[in-house]
Amino acid sequence: MREIEPIYISLQEATQYCNYSQEYLSLRARQGKLRAVKFGRNWLTKKEWLKNYLRKAEAYKAKEVVTPPENLPVGEPRRIQTAPRIRFGFILALIFVLVVAGIVFSGKESFKYPLILIEEFNENIEKTFPETSFLAAVNVQDILETTVDTFKEFGRWFISLF
Repeated sequence: MREIEPIYISLQEATQYCNYSQEYLSLRARQGKLRAVKFGRNWLTKKEWLKNYLRKAEAYKAKEVVTPPENLPVGEPRRIQTAPRIRFGFILALIFVLVVAGIVFSGKESFKYPLILIEEFNENIEKTFPETSFLAAVNVQDILETTVDTFKEFGRWFISLF
């Protein structure tokens, strides 16, 4: 009597026809890559299904497969939004405006108000603690001159880069 070839084979049996382990074939079956059916807690496949999977795997290794998987949603790619890039010219113009503003407004009364407060603070410190007055001695004119000099020096350094 002729022996009937089984329709389904276990994944353990399928390892005889390929170089993959049963655990790997089980993973591929769970992922839907290897066509298989679950019977109880065991996965079963057919020799044809295994051959088809092996052919696709070999083609993928050889980079012959160009069609996407059937379950892959295909549509227009979404554009990833990135932060706007600050251009070099904009930065240069901003630095120039700040340098000019520092030079132009250094003599204005409205910009001297915080410095006047510092000067009044110094006078109060000198009156209250005459022995420590040297710690808080700040001349408003020196601050303005130092600020303007710093901007000028920065401008010369920045121009020397080009």
